[in-house]
Amino acid sequence: YYVVNIDCTVILEKPKLNPHIPSMQACIADLLKVDSDRVSLKATTHEKVDSFGKSEAVKAYATCLLDKA
Repeated sequence: YYVVNIDCTVILEKPKLNPHIPSMQACIADLLKVDSDRVSLKATTHEKVDSFGKSEAVKAYATCLLDKA
């Protein structure tokens, strides 16, 4: 199997991740030995709702599409 693409979403209020997204994508791609254009990384907030919005927690989702070599 090989990685077709990876889609990641990080949910947190602080710190703002947008300035760090390119380096985070490059790091993930390097760890998985894939091109960085196969890694999508998004950051969002929880609009100050519940523990995520109060900066008490962080949530992350990742989905990986694999295909047979």
